Amino acid sequence: MYNQLRHRSCMALVLAFALGSCGGGGSSAGGVQTAPSPSPSPSPSPSPSPSPSPTSSAGVSYIHAFGTTTGSANQPRGALLLASDGNFYGITVSGGTNGCFERIESCGTIFRMTPQGTVTVLHAFGASPTDGFVPSAPLIQASDGAIYGVTTSGGRGGFGTVFRITLDGAYSQLHSFGMSPGDGKLPRGALLEGRDGNLYGATLAGGTGPCPLTRDDCGTAFRISKSGNDYRQLYSFGAFEGDAERPNGAFIQTADGNLLGTSAGGGVRNCSNVPGIFDCGTVFRMTPGGVVTVLYAFGGTVAGDGAQPEGPLTPGGDGFFYGDNHRGRPVRRVRRDGRLRHRIQDERGGNGQRPLRIRAPAPRRLQPHSRRL
Repeated sequence: MYNQLRHRSCMALVLAFALGSCGGGGSSAGGVQTAPSPSPSPSPSPSPSPSPSPTSSAGVSYIHAFGTTTGSANQPRGALLLASDGNFYGITVSGGTNGCFERIESCGTIFRMTPQGTVTVLHAFGASPTDGFVPSAPLIQASDGAIYGVTTSGGRGGFGTVFRITLDGAYSQLHSFGMSPGDGKLPRGALLEGRDGNLYGATLAGGTGPCPLTRDDCGTAFRISKSGNDYRQLYSFGAFEGDAERPNGAFIQTADGNLLGTSAGGGVRNCSNVPGIFDCGTVFRMTPGGVVTVLYAFGGTVAGDGAQPEGPLTPGGDGFFYGDNHRGRPVRRVRRDGRLRHRIQDERGGNGQRPLRIRAPAPRRLQPHSRRL
């Protein structure tokens, strides 16, 4: 009985929202992302799992139930990727046919889903002792048509991997984290394909900058070619007082070619009530060559300033970039140069019961600090 209840608690549903008209433009909504090497190791021939008869209620259709059969994908995480073949691709943190020695549950999967809800497991993680497991971020489709992603565990170093998979399921591992002293650990956030054709990402731990709050290294930024043959650690966070620490979201690339990111820790302000600990978080800019500038440190003197940003920034059509924070509940927007920051906050503490209003503090700028690894 316990196993039956536990199994049911892990089930998740994919929803299809019925809009007023179909066949609209290419914008993404509802958690769907759109997308324009070493010799891959062949995966076993994938077998599609049948989709249940779609049900609908108030314009919402349930097109697939996860975890309904042994070995199927279970516990999906993150946004779906709408790939160039018209199918959806995603990850699950559990399910598949392989067990992982560090976990009671199975290791997770990469799956393909048709618009009608038929799901095929393309790769079950933990297929070998050095395979990655627990995929941790949404997938991306790069300009070569292949799909790329990261896992937070597994690999030869034990601290996560970067992987590649083709639309027909040919899977290969490009990099294992934690293989050498100072290497990154625990990749966090989706990869970004830069204009130079390389993939950029960040790790939550690893590097050479000590973090007193976590007693671990402060994280890294890295670049890797799509073949996996050219991996370079661009930056170790926590390199100076006030630097960003523990980057926790995907990069975005601005029109000038630089990358913007957020960090859960670092900055020049204390949000932990522990003397000497600066953990309010930052917005930072990094050049493709690895020069980092802190644009804004959270936990400022403005009443109600947020702290510990979560997830990536999102560019708006007004020249600002938007994001949210784990603490303080504001939605923030910041200009590319960090000079002007608007705070958009709910009147009743962010509970959604009143309309939002915009307050604009006087323009100010944190003195930038830059360092190249």
